[in-house]
Amino acid sequence: MPVKVMRLEGERFELALEDPLFPKALKSIPHPPARLYGVGCPGALVEGLAVVGARRATPYGRGCAKRFAAAAAERGVAIISGGARGC
Repeated sequence: MPVKVMRLEGERFELALEDPLFPKALKSIPHPPARLYGVGCPGALVEGLAVVGARRATPYGRGCAKRFAAAAAERGVAIISGGARGC
């Protein structure tokens, strides 16, 4: 099976810890990175919920993920997914 290569599109950016666009939540952790490198819009770096899936999720796990994501969405939290199915 051939490997699919993803190309990142958009402007590249670099944010230093002192930059006003550097995420506040990331500044507050112990030993935050001195710089962030990214592609796209640095203004899109907002607090959110990342959903990490499993290839063989149990019904219990799928149900918890759906309830957690629904509760976050109701509160206006951004939900970030890497292409998860079923949520």
